[in-house]
Parts: sequence; structure tokens; C-alpha cells
Amino acid sequence: ASESVARAHGLKSDRSVFIRQSRAAIDAGAFHNDVVSVGALDTLFFHELAFEDTDAAMESIRKASAGLFEFQPVMVPLAEVPIEDAIRAYLFNSQLLKMSGEDRLVLVAPTETEETESTRAYCERLVDSNGPIGKVIYADVRQSMRNGGGPACLRLRVVMTEDEIDGCHQGVLMDDETIDELQDVIRKTYRDRLAPSDLGDPAFADECREAREALLNVLDLEGLC
Repeated sequence: ASESVARAHGLKSDRSVFIRQSRAAIDAGAFHNDVVSVGALDTLFFHELAFEDTDAAMESIRKASAGLFEFQPVMVPLAEVPIEDAIRAYLFNSQLLKMSGEDRLVLVAPTETEETESTRAYCERLVDSNGPIGKVIYADVRQSMRNGGGPACLRLRVVMTEDEIDGCHQGVLMDDETIDELQDVIRKTYRDRLAPSDLGDPAFADECREAREALLNVLDLEGLC
């Protein structure tokens, strides 16, 4: 399936890498690979049990990236962070960012990472090292998780030039005003609780349509109403 997606997107076969997630990680509860690894730019941050064959995986990435950048793998040893702790603390559901004023990458991690002893201790050692990750910032994303989305759902990073940004539909670019308007729609149209019996109520269907239209109006996407 991944190879089909790569072909559909026109990716070069010699620059594409397909790596098998380890059975041990899956059995421990890592149903997605973003639970045991995260990458940005030239850096891949991953758990020792993330991949079925780590050495082969790293070699494949080095080969595919040759001439583009110098690959920097950062592996978290099993002896320092048990796989169960890594999954429970969402260590790899973090965001790796290149931030102005910082010489190295910044890891924005959920507060669960700070509250779990093994992952907090590892992060402290990580920033004290000379590796590509030089700072850790902890953020509370529990509201997202309570609504069905883990931290990884918040971390999509799209690198665009100024011309590409200008060519986008401007209504979906976030600023303080748009965020305030979206929050206002949610407060006015979203129920704070939903019972099974509500699903058969025609009034609930009307509310859903009204909420959708209001959101599309804020985003200047009325044509989709």
C-alpha cells in the first residue's frame, strides 16, 4: 500500500524507503509507526524496537539520502526507555522543529513524556549530548487526546515557499482572528454531550448541517456547503 502511494505521488524510487515496523513494537501497542519514531529534516528519532531490522533500515535511509543530506539517526535504547514507557508517554508522538535562535532541533513533547520517569530522564540526557536535538519543550495536548486524536495528529509540518503560501486558499491559513471565529462556532453549535438516542433526532442532523456551514463560512469555503 505504501509503495502504491509513493508511485501515485510521483516519488523517485531510489529516494523512497519502505521499512517494516517491528513485531515487538506492534505487540507492545504501537499500532502506528509514529508511536515509536518521528523525523524532521535530516534527523530520525526512534526507539530501538521501532523497526524489524534497524541496521538495514538505517542503511536504506543513508543510501536514499546520499547526496542530499547527511542522515542523523537518534536511537533511544531499550535499556533506557522500555517500549511500554515510550508508548505510554507518547515520546515519539512529539514534534521535531527547527526553530529560529536554536542551533539544534527542538523536540516538542506531550506532558506525559515529562511525567514518565524514564522518558523525562532520557530527554534530559538527550539535550546534554552533542546530538542533533538540543532542547525539549513540554506541551499539554490532552484536550486533543480526549477528542480522539493523539499528539501526532497535531504535528503535520508542510514546508512551503512564500509563493506557494500565496497560491493557497487563504481562508484555511490560521491567524488569531480565524481561530477566534472557529472557537465561536464551536461554542455556539457543538453539543457538550451526545447520547445514543440523539443520533435519531432530526434536530441533531439539522445542527450538524448548521455547524458545517458555519465552519465553511469562516474558512471562506461556502462553495462546499
